[in-house]
Amino acid sequence: MGTQLTEVQVGVFTGLRLVHLLPAATVQAGYTYAFVEKAIDEISVNRSNVFVDLGYAVNRRLYLRAAWLWLYTHGGKRLGSLSGDPFLPPGELDDGPGWLVEGNRIRKVKSMQVVAGLSLNAGPVDLYANALKYVWGQDAHNGWAVSTGATWYFGLP
Repeated sequence: MGTQLTEVQVGVFTGLRLVHLLPAATVQAGYTYAFVEKAIDEISVNRSNVFVDLGYAVNRRLYLRAAWLWLYTHGGKRLGSLSGDPFLPPGELDDGPGWLVEGNRIRKVKSMQVVAGLSLNAGPVDLYANALKYVWGQDAHNGWAVSTGATWYFGLP
């Protein structure tokens, strides 16, 4: 699924243990800029992503986290139309080339989301679960997402 557009991302990431404030706490932050293939020649949908992640190791087996995610599309078109016909304003979509077919791939998306999660160390396997909630945005998908999974560490006793 997804937009099926090729992209290259560049970014910076940093992390810090908060040993003087809370010895078992960490903070991570990052920024990426994505250079995205154009679905329609004259419309760029390059984007910026920012995240801040706070984590706390309750003990050696249980880790809790909370995160804030922000996405901004540089370019693209807002859903709706300038005239209000056939879509409610404000918006920039028109009956130009490819808008009906490419509308989802040329949207000017802005969104903010929050995440809560935990991971449990179970020997050579870590089990994790995360819940993501949309809190604000424009031309973005509203709702919840839940993910679960496991990481297997090969070669560990």
